[in-house]
Amino acid sequence: MDALAAVSAAGLLLLILGVVSPFLELSIEGRRLAASVVSAVISVFTTGGNLFGILVLFPLMAFPLVEMAGLVYVFWVLRFGTGLPHCRTIYRFVVHIREWSMIDIFLLGVLVAVVKLADLADVAPGAGLYLLGGAMGMLLILLWGHEPDDIWAYLEHQP
Repeated sequence: MDALAAVSAAGLLLLILGVVSPFLELSIEGRRLAASVVSAVISVFTTGGNLFGILVLFPLMAFPLVEMAGLVYVFWVLRFGTGLPHCRTIYRFVVHIREWSMIDIFLLGVLVAVVKLADLADVAPGAGLYLLGGAMGMLLILLWGHEPDDIWAYLEHQP
């Protein structure tokens, strides 16, 4: 559990930094634009309305951050053997929102956009793209590195 606790903390840090760092930098006719996930969500809220902004905010930022923070909480409880409150509830919530976390789909869309825009503008991936890719790698390690039934078995014995 030591490794999973460390990987979950590293993944959360990479995700937080990736969300606020520019993931794409465009240069068209002397104008430069850098876009981060936060700026993209804000742009959707200002141009697309509140409903569409909420539909972008939750799968791109809120659910991935809550999922990773919940995994940090659960794996640190497992690592240190302390019965922190609501651990079962948090793990159940993490399992349910996992399918609604769409940051990986967003990254795939960004990569497709980079390829498509390469002929029209100077496009460079930003640090955020690498940070988010690293966070997704950490999440894959977490998902493949533990058996959910083992987590549930341990949490059943917690107060």
